[in-house]
Amino acid sequence: MFSANNFYQWTYETYLKDKSFSMLTYHPFGTRGYKNLQTWDLARTVGSLDELLETASVLMNDQEPVLLDSILNWKNEHVPKPPFNSIQLMYERRADNFFVLEQDLEKWSKEKHLYKDCVDHFTSITDNLTFVSRCMFVGELKPIIVHSELNSNDIKEISKEFIPVYVFWHGLISRDWYRHWRLNTKCNPNPDRANNDTRFLLYARAWTGSRKYRLKFVENIIKENLHTSFKYNFFELDDGEYYGEYTDVDIARYFPQTQTTKELASNYLIREILEGRNPDTDIKREQQINSNSSAYIEVNDYQQTAIQVVAETLFETDKIHLTEKTFQPIVVGQPFLTLSAPGTLQTLKHYGFKTFDTVWDEAYDSEQDHDKRMTMVVEQIKKLNSLSKEEFKQVYTKCLEVCEHNRQHFFSDQFEQQILEEYDTNFKDAFAQQQEYAKQDPGGSRYWIADETCFNCYNTEFFYDQDLNYLKYMLAKTRERSEEQYQAILEQYWWAKKLANMV
Repeated sequence: MFSANNFYQWTYETYLKDKSFSMLTYHPFGTRGYKNLQTWDLARTVGSLDELLETASVLMNDQEPVLLDSILNWKNEHVPKPPFNSIQLMYERRADNFFVLEQDLEKWSKEKHLYKDCVDHFTSITDNLTFVSRCMFVGELKPIIVHSELNSNDIKEISKEFIPVYVFWHGLISRDWYRHWRLNTKCNPNPDRANNDTRFLLYARAWTGSRKYRLKFVENIIKENLHTSFKYNFFELDDGEYYGEYTDVDIARYFPQTQTTKELASNYLIREILEGRNPDTDIKREQQINSNSSAYIEVNDYQQTAIQVVAETLFETDKIHLTEKTFQPIVVGQPFLTLSAPGTLQTLKHYGFKTFDTVWDEAYDSEQDHDKRMTMVVEQIKKLNSLSKEEFKQVYTKCLEVCEHNRQHFFSDQFEQQILEEYDTNFKDAFAQQQEYAKQDPGGSRYWIADETCFNCYNTEFFYDQDLNYLKYMLAKTRERSEEQYQAILEQYWWAKKLANMV
């Protein structure tokens, strides 16, 4: 079982530490974007030369979907405030006191008029993605991105500069979050749930960003007069936006705030105060979503309904990115339909789960048109809702065997082992790809930066002594790891061969 930090430390120790790789993680904590960046260099002493010589870098982008636009904007975001060693070194070159040796200071005083600003130089010779891979994720080998999405055009785009490694992160983390529910007998598949007047459960409290499709779905539910068959906690305000700006349907009228949502809002406000923030006193702020809500299970919701409609984070996309939301009905033994990208149900089958294609029509899973896919889900809800109590109970009984299989499989070692073996295979494939790329560019971004800094930023004939010593050290470290790569770098850069002859 893994928490986020345990998983990252395990990944670092298992795959990266003995290779001198650095690892970058971020914890969004309910926000949508790259927040709380943290660099893992557990094997090196902070401030040492070794800290600057990681062989390659790894971006752990497994918790959230890849936000390609945000990554492409890092060039602008991080130039004013560099968080990475390579960019920090570029900034230090701007200062007159960068050099510590007297001979370097003397040379600088004579040649500084030839100096071209490092940051200006590197931003001018790179596009947004190349800047990220070359200047922010520095190493002798091509950087790696660990992600948790399938069928992704964003991954295809970023693969020009990164080697992708897929991991079903939410499969692992959901087993950790939900592990104790295995012992709760209320979560066993229960035929009596078919007797509930409210047949469907929907969690769709957040509706901004990629989740905006949820407003459209709720509009369809109301339009088809299905809302009385739903248990749905609706929040009018999400991420500072009011739902009325995006729909003419008075959703709050059909789905009034419940005691549960008030408790969630109260917890949110208490946390705001404890963390030293001043909560907005507007009543709508009470309906702000708690960022941890989807990681909790409210077992009474499942006792009072029969089928969950899973509203995933992504719907209007071909990108499959399954989260803990998909596993909630599985953990509590509930049948489900899903609002997600096409191929979601096939992905679950790949991991050993069963779906309900023998009970109702799941053709929606292969529909590429997002509006049609939503309509097809609504049609299944209409058909199920139109059944008499006896007919519905007969249909529901057919689901129970699948629910039991899914619940047992979710908690099984087999499911976790499949994810970890897949992760292991993907990492080893990435290492092999790095070696293939190294045949064309053995020095990687590490030597490329050195080349550009010393000979295009300085416009000088040869090194400062401080650079000379550092580059000798860098070559020596490369030679320790691989004589073959060392010889290839000597052929790649004329100055490397000259340095080698000076030893």
